[in-house]
Amino acid sequence: MKLFQAPVVGGNNPCACYAKGAAPALCWKAGLPGSSGRGLAGSHTAGFSQELPFKVGPFYFRLVGPGDVAHVRCIREACGQETGPDTWGASMQVKQQLFRRYDDNPILVPGQWSHTVNAVFNAGAVTFEGETLLLVRVEDRSGISHLSVARSSDGYTNWRIEPEPSFQMDPGRYEEAWGIEDPRITQCGDEYMVVYTGYSRGGPLVCLASTRDFRTFERRSTLMPPDDKDAALFPCQFDGRWALLHRPSSSMDLAGRVGAQIWLSWSPDLRHWGDHTILVHARRGGWWDANKIGLGPPPLLTEYGWLILYHGVRTTVAGSIYRLGIAMLDRDNPGLVLVRGNEWVFGPESEYERSGDVPDVVFPCGWILEDDRRTVRLYYGAADTTVCVATGDLGEIIGYLYHHCICGHLHEPGERCPVAASEPVEVTGNF
Repeated sequence: MKLFQAPVVGGNNPCACYAKGAAPALCWKAGLPGSSGRGLAGSHTAGFSQELPFKVGPFYFRLVGPGDVAHVRCIREACGQETGPDTWGASMQVKQQLFRRYDDNPILVPGQWSHTVNAVFNAGAVTFEGETLLLVRVEDRSGISHLSVARSSDGYTNWRIEPEPSFQMDPGRYEEAWGIEDPRITQCGDEYMVVYTGYSRGGPLVCLASTRDFRTFERRSTLMPPDDKDAALFPCQFDGRWALLHRPSSSMDLAGRVGAQIWLSWSPDLRHWGDHTILVHARRGGWWDANKIGLGPPPLLTEYGWLILYHGVRTTVAGSIYRLGIAMLDRDNPGLVLVRGNEWVFGPESEYERSGDVPDVVFPCGWILEDDRRTVRLYYGAADTTVCVATGDLGEIIGYLYHHCICGHLHEPGERCPVAASEPVEVTGNF
C-alpha cells in the first residue's frame, strides 16, 4: 500500500492514502468547529487490500459504513479523537443503489383493468389479511381519477384487481368535484386511515377517509384547504394529539424564494388542526430538492426514529424531474428533524419511468416493511402511467442517511444534525 503526506489544504494538514488503485481519501487532523473536540468522519474510499485498521504516524485508519459504501475514519492515537473534513464536498463516494427495481416492472399497467382506463399509478400500500393490498389511483380517459384495490400474495405478481372502483369521487361534494388522487394509508388500531388528495374546483386539498375492510369507506373530514396535498398521518398520537405531514403549495418570487415545503400540523380529534409549522424546508439554488418538495409514503418507524421519504422536483429546460430523498424525525417528537440526506437516492432511470403521461417521474405513496424487519418494498408511480416496486434494506438506508447528511459530515445513528432542520438551509460544511 502506497502512503504519502499530502500538502496542507485550507489551513488543515490532511494525509492522503491510496490502496492499489483506489481513489484517495482525505483525513484531516483538525476537529470540527463547535464539535467539542470530536470531529465527524466524512471521507470515502474502497478497494483496500490491507487489513484495517492500520496506522500512519499519529493516526489510525479504519473502514466503516453499510452496504457498498466504505468510509475512512481516522482516529488520533493520543486521545482517540475522531476527525473529519472542514469543507463541503471533500469526500468521494462509492456508488450504491439503495432501492433496487423489480426485474419485471411495471407490476400494474392500464391493460390489466377490466374497463378502459388511461393510467394506473401512485398507490397506497398496506399488508391486509396476510396479503399486499394496493389502493391504486386510476385515471379514466375522462381525466378524472378514482381509487381501486389490487391484491397479491407476494406483493409482486398475480394481482387480483377489483372489477369495480373501490372508492369513487362524489360529484356532489365540493372537495371531490374533479376526482380523488394519491392515497396514503396509515393503520391505526383496527382502522385504516386513508389520506388522499381531493381535487376541488378551488384546487387540490387534503381529505381523510377510513375503512376496516377496503370495501366500504367512510369520509371523515377535510383536513387542509386548497392548495395542499402530499399528506399522511402518523399511526399514533403524541401527547394525545394526531400529527399530519402535508405540503401546501406556495408561489415563488423572482429570486426563487418561498417554494413548497413539508409542513407538520397537529389535531386532538382529526378534525380541528393547528400549530402548523414547516418541518422540512426546500433548499435554494441548484440542489435536487430546491424550491419544491413533498412527502412520499407515510412515515416509517425505525429504532432511530421516523424515516421519511420525500420527493424533490428539479426544473430543467426539458421539464421537471421527480427524485426521492430521505430524512429522519425524532421518535417521540416528530417535529424534530434529526438528519437529512444530501443526495437523491432514487430517480427515474428505466424507460417506464422516463416515458409516459408525465415523463421523468418516480412518485411513491406506499411502502411495506416485511416480516424480517429489514426488507422495504417501495411502491411508486412511474411517469404517472404505471405502478412499480423496488426493494431496499432498512439498515443500509439508515446507514446511508447518517453518512450522507446535508451538512457534509458523517453522523452516528441516533445523533441530531444542527444543520438538517435549519432555515434557510445554507450548506457550508461547517457547524
